[in-house]
Amino acid sequence: MKKCSLDAAKRRFYRAANSIFGKIGRIASEEVVLQLIKSKYVPVLLYGLEARALNKSQMASLDFVVNQFFMKLFSTNNIDTVLLKLVKSFSRLNYLLFCCIYCPA
Repeated sequence: MKKCSLDAAKRRFYRAANSIFGKIGRIASEEVVLQLIKSKYVPVLLYGLEARALNKSQMASLDFVVNQFFMKLFSTNNIDTVLLKLVKSFSRLNYLLFCCIYCPA
C-alpha cells in the first residue's frame, strides 16, 4: 500500500484557518468562527481522505492540527478547556462537526 502523506492537506487547512484570523481576527464570536471552520475549512482538511485508509498516527496527526486550531481560537493550551468550550458551543451551534472530528466512524 502506498504511504499517504497528509502534509499538503494540513498546510491547506492551516493556511485557510489562519486566513480567518487575518480577516476577522477576534471581532467575530467563537460560534461564527466555528461555523466558518465547519463549512469552509474542515472540508479542505478532509478532502479525499475517505478514499484512503489512515493509520493511528495519521489520525493523531489530523487530530493535532484541529486541536491546535481550537487552542488558538479559544486562547488556551489546555485541551480539556477546548473540549469544554466545544461542547458548550455545539450545544448552541451544531453537534455535527464535533462528532465528525472526535468520534470514530
